Amino acid sequence: MKPRKKTRKSRPQPGHKYVHAEVGARRSAQPLGENAIRSLSKADVSRLLEPGVLRANLKGLAELLTSRSGLAEVRFGPEALSGQLRAYRERSERSPAGQQRRAAQGTAEPLDVRGEACHNEIVAALLPSLVTPRLVDRTRRALERCLSDPRNTKKDVKSLLTGLFLLQSQKDDRLPTSDNPLWELIFNLSISDLFSAQERLDGLVEEESTPPKPGECSKP
Repeated sequence: MKPRKKTRKSRPQPGHKYVHAEVGARRSAQPLGENAIRSLSKADVSRLLEPGVLRANLKGLAELLTSRSGLAEVRFGPEALSGQLRAYRERSERSPAGQQRRAAQGTAEPLDVRGEACHNEIVAALLPSLVTPRLVDRTRRALERCLSDPRNTKKDVKSLLTGLFLLQSQKDDRLPTSDNPLWELIFNLSISDLFSAQERLDGLVEEESTPPKPGECSKP
């Protein structure tokens, strides 16, 4: 009797769980993102949360959030955001520190949303009221749809899984909203969109209010 030949098992390639996580999720009745996250091992999760890896994946996610049309909805609404910023500025001006600045300078200091000095304070103050269950659900569904996009590279899949994992962590581990880097990323993108829209509007108003030069026809 001839001895059986041993078959050599092929080793999985590095990162293969990330690339195929959404495939296994498709075969399950569970939500795509939740199943994809639960299919990762503890080692995979630890790897995702390493500071350098997390920063790289969040940077990749930011690129996707600004380049994929299906992810344009993952933002804080401009009206809600501008209203919260206005309310925060009013509270800041009424605070003892704000009154001291006004007394010293003779005027209220403008709120520098993009300045590092008060950025963390603003994020911690506004995120709890901006992050609603409806936005959480909309963000999860948008990331899941993007995860199933056949155009995704390994980098895209890792970035999307990182976003979904941070969403799931908030649900499972009760991660505070203000400590979740996903919402800070979305806050920064929403602020950028808000300021860009305001700058375009200011440019149009200035253009319309500028009188035409001699010999030029005024715009209809």
